[in-house]
Amino acid sequence: MAHGKEGAPALDWAALRDPRQTLVFYMGLTWSAEVSRGLVENGRAAQSPVAIIENGTRVEQRVLLTTLGSLTQTVVRGKPVSPSLLVVGDVVNLYQRGASAPHHPAEVSAEPRVAQEA
Repeated sequence: MAHGKEGAPALDWAALRDPRQTLVFYMGLTWSAEVSRGLVENGRAAQSPVAIIENGTRVEQRVLLTTLGSLTQTVVRGKPVSPSLLVVGDVVNLYQRGASAPHHPAEVSAEPRVAQEA
């Protein structure tokens, strides 16, 4: 878990490359390119799923699903705002839209998309 409110923290990217780990970056939007680059350059797969959770638990919550390799482009195109969490790992594949949505795992692909809340 890393908090980026004061900018990009100094992280041991190699220690975070295990695909079985779930990573959560608090306030990581401004340094999301460094997150992507640091993890991929140190062996984390570019196809690793990523969720950007904007305004989590609020009525205006928005979730953008992407991959490490597409994270920077998703931030540019989706224009998420703080507060946002970056969640990296296979746990993102378990994301389901609101409780009234059909119960099936969200598809995460290299093509970024916004998961609409019910």
